[in-house]
Amino acid sequence: MAAKAEKPAKHLEPFVRRFRVVTNRSPTLIIDHMKVFEGHNQAGELIYFEIPNTFLPRRSAVKIIKRIPGVKGISEKLGDDVFFEFNLNDKTFEIMEPFGDNSRYHIGEETACYSAELILLKETFSRHKNIIQRLLKR
Repeated sequence: MAAKAEKPAKHLEPFVRRFRVVTNRSPTLIIDHMKVFEGHNQAGELIYFEIPNTFLPRRSAVKIIKRIPGVKGISEKLGDDVFFEFNLNDKTFEIMEPFGDNSRYHIGEETACYSAELILLKETFSRHKNIIQRLLKR
């Protein structure tokens, strides 16, 4: 049996009504955390991950990465497919939006191999709550 959805804050009721009409879902289904899609090699090791960009502009994704201790930006070109390259513990990673109009951002090393740093990046994004999630949680 499904848990009863929490009642949203008073100032968000118009948004929630529109959200339910558009998606036919309760907004409480999306407020826990950001969905992360993983890519694994044949050994089952994480080699990249993807995050939805619906409520996360490129600039915000870059800001999330820059907050991680030890990250050093190499290049930031918000107009290109690969829009941010950075180093973390001497390993080079990139954030890209395939074809420039995909629904997800692809994050991984240039060489597509497993690293502990990639797990740190994935956990950082999985804990992130976008603006809609934060507003609905109030």
